[in-house]
Amino acid sequence: MDYGKNLKIARSWAEITQAELAQKAGIAVITVRQYESGKRKPSAKNWRLIANALHLTVEELDNAEDMLLRGIEGIGEIDLEAAKYAREDKRELLRLYSLLNYRGQQVAIDRLQELTEISRYRADYVQNDELTKE
Repeated sequence: MDYGKNLKIARSWAEITQAELAQKAGIAVITVRQYESGKRKPSAKNWRLIANALHLTVEELDNAEDMLLRGIEGIGEIDLEAAKYAREDKRELLRLYSLLNYRGQQVAIDRLQELTEISRYRADYVQNDELTKE
């Protein structure tokens, strides 16, 4: 895995500078620069801090380059505007989730799970009129 590439891609998605990431993660700017340039490999602890600062899971951070390539090779070009809104939505979800107590967080997870079981709310759902569009 190329930690530097994944970090640079994820940081660019978050639209923050190396200095901003370092501040959010509580690590030195030079450390972020060295990770991105490949001069240093991040410790597991720092990688978790960086993932948290970017509002990503460690797995998402580990796979940032693969996700980008899948977007390029998949359905078509990446819709950068849609990706930006998706990031904003994810940040808002995380912000709202963090305002809940433990019980509220569990109820939120239950409700999201219920929504994923309803086909019209799933990401793979296509309306009939969309099938006829060219």
